[in-house]
Amino acid sequence: MENMEDDLGRPSEKLRKKLIEQELKMRKKQPEHWAKTKYRKYAKPYTDLEMVQIKELDKKRASRRKKSRAAGKKAKEKRKARAKK
Repeated sequence: MENMEDDLGRPSEKLRKKLIEQELKMRKKQPEHWAKTKYRKYAKPYTDLEMVQIKELDKKRASRRKKSRAAGKKAKEKRKARAKK
């Protein structure tokens, strides 16, 4: 069996279109891959309300970090002052 096309003959255009149509139907039944929505930047895994809540939390975290950095700098300055004495 050298070539399958020689043995079976060339498939008709009608058969090819039918097979493609069946394949597309089967693909539509497949669930979307989890990585498409979870990790891609352009995917929208959250609703608009959830995005607003996330942004508010980010602002709160940023202000906490700022306060802790300021407190850390003050403590560092106190240690330096004690070390000089």
